[in-house]
Amino acid sequence: MEQTIKKQPLGITVLSLFHLISGFIVLTTSSLIWLYLDRISVLFALIFTPAERFISAGLIAGIVLILSGVLLWKGDKWGYFIASFHYLVGAVQNITTILFLPLFMTSLFPNGNPQMLILPKAFYWFYGIQVAPQLLLFAYLCLPSIREYFRVKNHSLGKIILIQLGACVAVALFALLAGVWF
Repeated sequence: MEQTIKKQPLGITVLSLFHLISGFIVLTTSSLIWLYLDRISVLFALIFTPAERFISAGLIAGIVLILSGVLLWKGDKWGYFIASFHYLVGAVQNITTILFLPLFMTSLFPNGNPQMLILPKAFYWFYGIQVAPQLLLFAYLCLPSIREYFRVKNHSLGKIILIQLGACVAVALFALLAGVWF
């Protein structure tokens, strides 16, 4: 049986380049923050995030983005699974942040600080705006032609989505228990 080489879809080319470029940017930024941490540590106190968590998450995200970019470029199944998981977990994380924002704000400002009236609107916009592109990119990766290109068309789309949602829950629970969720 002769295997035909399929032409890479333009959207996959763009996504793989985006993953590679953003991965290098995230990795470089995290590395620079690590090198100059003694000079900028006060910034982390302003965003209520320990610097080590921020740097670790950035290094891991940068490596995963570069890996998924290379695998997407090669048309590898793992590139498909990593990229689709990346967009799904991002959407789930942003939706969760939106849903639990009131709880977070009341714990941050227990005495009803006036900033509670301003900050939530900005946070809702910041996290809400990210959900649509993440879900659209996930939906793009679920298109039959894209799944066929990555040779995962025979896999049940429902099973793929359920497994990835289960992995999202597992990642969220691990991050929550480890205290690294942003």
